[in-house]
Amino acid sequence: MAGCARCPSSAAFWARLSVDKDLQDKYLRAREHRAHARFERLQELMDRIESGELDPTAARVMIDALKWQCAHEKPNVYGDSLTMRGDKDAPITLQTLAHALDGRVAKRIAPPEE
Repeated sequence: MAGCARCPSSAAFWARLSVDKDLQDKYLRAREHRAHARFERLQELMDRIESGELDPTAARVMIDALKWQCAHEKPNVYGDSLTMRGDKDAPITLQTLAHALDGRVAKRIAPPEE
């Protein structure tokens, strides 16, 4: 956009993006492809570190930036979130700490079984 004489301004692009479904789909696919390309770049950086061509401290900054960008462009693949699912035989249940402690306390103060 900037520096391209034939390209629309940023404001014009974002305005069109907000109303053009086809452009939205293309934009989302482009972001996903960019995330995958950035992820591939991580391997290149690791290879350069391993060969001694790149200082590990300097590379860490680049790696962290690439990981952050990947996670924000394709969070379901590169993000840090975790989705847990149970199934019908082993459902996931949530229990509050207070509820769990109440059960333990009740077991300790219950009269002994005879």
